[in-house]
Amino acid sequence: MSAITPQHLSPEKPGALSGDSDKAQRIKRNYWLYQILGWGAFALIQLYVVSFLDQPLPAEPLLLPWPQALAELLALSCAGLLLSHALRQHIHRKNWRSLPSASLLLRVTGACALLGVLPGIANNLMSVAVVRGGVYDDSLYGFISHIANWGSIFGLWSVLYFSIVRARERRQAELRESELIRALQLAELRVLKAQLNPHFLFNSLNSVRALITDNPAQAQQAITRLSRLLRYTLGASERELVSLDQELAITDDYIELEALRLGARLRVERTIADNSRHIQVPVMLVQTVVENAIKHGIAELREGGLLKVHCQLDDQRDGSVLVIQIENPRPPQADSNAGNGLGLKNGAERLRFLYGDSARLTLDLATPTMATTTIRIPVIA
Repeated sequence: MSAITPQHLSPEKPGALSGDSDKAQRIKRNYWLYQILGWGAFALIQLYVVSFLDQPLPAEPLLLPWPQALAELLALSCAGLLLSHALRQHIHRKNWRSLPSASLLLRVTGACALLGVLPGIANNLMSVAVVRGGVYDDSLYGFISHIANWGSIFGLWSVLYFSIVRARERRQAELRESELIRALQLAELRVLKAQLNPHFLFNSLNSVRALITDNPAQAQQAITRLSRLLRYTLGASERELVSLDQELAITDDYIELEALRLGARLRVERTIADNSRHIQVPVMLVQTVVENAIKHGIAELREGGLLKVHCQLDDQRDGSVLVIQIENPRPPQADSNAGNGLGLKNGAERLRFLYGDSARLTLDLATPTMATTTIRIPVIA
């Protein structure tokens, strides 16, 4: 038994990506949302610290009304928001994100130190500084500590900002890579189908040509069937999946076309479970396998043979599987690779692209006079 094990590919068609303008608007909206929420939370946390954690000792009562404290802290948070936004604008203008890590760290550290000066001075002069310390601290140490605290705050903001930006750029790179791989896979799938269609067409035209002189009426019937086949084949370029019932109908047209050439040598036995007819299968797949069975099997035998087509649903623990089995006699002296030609290889490749490891096409040539092709397709709810 020969088998081709598919590789993973999602059967879903890729959705259209959002436009660049919509994406930019969404990023801008999220940025300002995070800015407001972040700096607002900072103001509330500072208010909690001022009101409950750093009250002066009872021996030195000095209480600041919370509305005044909230107003001052909101003013400081607004200053922090504007200064951090200015830092972001500078990062964009100077394209800091493309710098090496060492250069980026140096520039961000210097920028945060400079940005901490103005809010640090303002913080040192506000009433909240008195509440938190009990008295005004006009020493150089107190002045520097406020500036250092604000520089640290901007440093934390920078870490969060670059972490979010890097994560977003990584996701975008993965998305672009995924879309590129999908585009290449679809292009390869179209190539496989392009190889399939001429192969099928040439065989059908040869059958029609053999009938034109000997039996014009049958040739006319053959042309009618061929026109249906061609319409179906041309439509196959616009879709990947069809119902099993549709695929069997067009396969019957092909079989009848071949029967005009082979006559009584071609006999067909069909066993199709009713609950399997609606299942989606790759377009032209069953027809390709049947064509392979007739071309490399029955047509090579003087007495012809019986073509068996069996379709049923196989319920398994991880879901249902559609099993399509096509059995045909073959010459006992034929090369074991004769029936494993381009059509079956293309069919296996298409299964690999559409379903991944969960689908399978196998050709069993263990019996010298018989070939059995089995297709297993997962039923996708």
